[in-house]
Amino acid sequence: MEPNIFWQINFWGLVGTISGIAGFLVALFSYIYNIPKIKITHMVLITPDSRWINAQLFGKKPEDLKDRFLDYKLEINVRNSRGGAGSIDKPTLLVKIPYGKNLFLFQKFKEIKIFPNTEETKYKRIDSVTSEIYTVRHGRAFNLSGGQSIDDLLEYSLDKATELYEVIQKFNNLKYFVEYYDNNGIKCRKKIIRVIPESELE
Repeated sequence: MEPNIFWQINFWGLVGTISGIAGFLVALFSYIYNIPKIKITHMVLITPDSRWINAQLFGKKPEDLKDRFLDYKLEINVRNSRGGAGSIDKPTLLVKIPYGKNLFLFQKFKEIKIFPNTEETKYKRIDSVTSEIYTVRHGRAFNLSGGQSIDDLLEYSLDKATELYEVIQKFNNLKYFVEYYDNNGIKCRKKIIRVIPESELE
């Protein structure tokens, strides 16, 4: 068959095939773009000052720490780089405490989990003798629309006496991570690189 006759016969069939492939690729790229892709892009952990801990808490027994606590703050940026809406958990703070003897070149760690404060109690003055107590809930997840970025300051409180005691003993040798479930339900863990004592912010 001559080439020009072949093209005359099959032209519209080829056009339809090419159009079908192009439509499939457009639909595929659109589908991929609309799957949310949410990542933590920035973290700074603000810790209690070691000088305050040494002066106020170090040397105390666990039973002396029942009404004490340590506060941590996490500056965090979360970004959705795609078009579809999605959410991730507000991360749990992991405090890793070295213990025991090193195994070859590997240090053993005990891990403590501290959940973010997602609600707070507030007071509203009604009159000179009456106040109303109510709870403000901040939610347990970051919900982001397509292309959205959120800056937040999460707060964590460690108030269990036995865990407080362990943290205080090794305070200058702690390592910090966050743990959360991403928008696909996959558990993620990320090390916090920037750790700043609260006194350096003053």
